Amino acid sequence: MGGFAVVTLVIVIISAAFGGFKEPEIIEKKNSSYVVYGIPFEGNLNSPEFGELFTKIESKIAQLGKGTLTAVYLSEPTAKNNFLGKAFVGVTFDDDTEVSDLEEMIVNYEFSLYGRKKAHPAFTRIPLNLENYTKGKRMKLDNSRRIEFYIADRDIAMEIPYFVLK
Repeated sequence: MGGFAVVTLVIVIISAAFGGFKEPEIIEKKNSSYVVYGIPFEGNLNSPEFGELFTKIESKIAQLGKGTLTAVYLSEPTAKNNFLGKAFVGVTFDDDTEVSDLEEMIVNYEFSLYGRKKAHPAFTRIPLNLENYTKGKRMKLDNSRRIEFYIADRDIAMEIPYFVLK
């Protein structure tokens, strides 16, 4: 077996082990609304400073004993723009819990696609799955305003608003 074939086989095995081949559950939603308590960020979304916000919010969730780690992306960072963007890292709750020492952001979507997948974050590919879902339909995703929920280890959900095309 050649070296390329061995590397390919290893990648396939790792992807399968981390849930990379599972299709996400996708739901079309109307009038979604979330209250997120957290910290705003503007800069390189691949930076250690951005990563530290997740650690701070995880500590807050542990202190409160409840909540879902949540990130709201307010721009679409790409390699072309050096991953510069705006985001809001925080916590959401299934009830009316309020957190006074964090900023509040309300996220409203008229139409959105919700995808959830149990896989390692590096293997979720949820944005691609949602994009593929819209093919042949009268929808265009607005990737500059997405929300991600880190429900549990290897359990991630994402909601992206879309425009209805005429």
